[in-house]
Amino acid sequence: MIIRTVSGDIAPGDLGHTQCHEHLFIEMGPSFNVSPVLLMEGIEEVTNELNTYRQAGGVSVIDAQPAFCGRMAERLVQAESGSGVHIIASTGFHKSVFYPDCPVLHWSGDQIADFFSREIEIGMISSRTAGYREITARAGLIKVALDSAGPTSNASSQKLLEAAMTAALRTGSAILCHTDNEIIPIDHVNFIVKHGIAPNRMILSHLDRTMFDLYRIKDLMATGVYITCDTIARPKYHSDDAELTFIDNLIQAGYVDRIMLALDTTRQRLRCYGGTCGLDYIRVNFINQMRKAGFDEIDIVKMTKTNAARVLPLDTRRRQNISK
Repeated sequence: MIIRTVSGDIAPGDLGHTQCHEHLFIEMGPSFNVSPVLLMEGIEEVTNELNTYRQAGGVSVIDAQPAFCGRMAERLVQAESGSGVHIIASTGFHKSVFYPDCPVLHWSGDQIADFFSREIEIGMISSRTAGYREITARAGLIKVALDSAGPTSNASSQKLLEAAMTAALRTGSAILCHTDNEIIPIDHVNFIVKHGIAPNRMILSHLDRTMFDLYRIKDLMATGVYITCDTIARPKYHSDDAELTFIDNLIQAGYVDRIMLALDTTRQRLRCYGGTCGLDYIRVNFINQMRKAGFDEIDIVKMTKTNAARVLPLDTRRRQNISK
């Protein structure tokens, strides 16, 4: 079993402490028009941030920015080389508001699935400013944005989701899911499962922010999906104490093997840009809060290391050849 980083494949045992939904680089474009905090282009700044993260015990990170949405794949490679932190890049798609003129939106479902597959098997495209050229570094998982109106409510969103599922089956990749307010994720999970993706190949992000409803989340986790608790150090949503209570309730319900942690970083939150917490916040602050609150050390290791090492490996038994 392998986990695909931008510099090559590693064994699951090499993953170490992993934050499973971060954003390291976003180039100038539509994302900036949505929010200025979604501009993160500095290679020196981010490399320094990653070095601080590594010094605090961080080993790996998922960059959740997909192609055509501001991802700077070539800088991910530079940052991994300069820091020694394993970076797992994402292909796939985000909300259309972040790339209204994206060419992929006009492709057929088969073309989109081929593109996502190629980014995992052959090489990613670079940033827009670098000419969208293909580079040899490869993505390690597929990102999707779940439509709050439902998986079949919008033809374009459904086409993208079905293409992502095809590529996931073809490459053996896990699927990282963005969720928004008002979403009913069980509908999406059921839809994805009907297309052949097992629940334990899905990671749902932001539910601790967008659907802070333990009963519904417990029902969802009973299917076998993973979630990232990524509303940490975000007082505009809730306190860290509230986040700890939320996580503890899920652990008490028996779901510690399905929980992972992250910060969902932006320019406003990365210390290298004068932000509020820094990529090392979980290692330096939040884990200590967990210990003081009485969390079991074994459970902390599961949420920061073991669970990611189970869900992120490519299922090579499913992998098919992608033509060059």
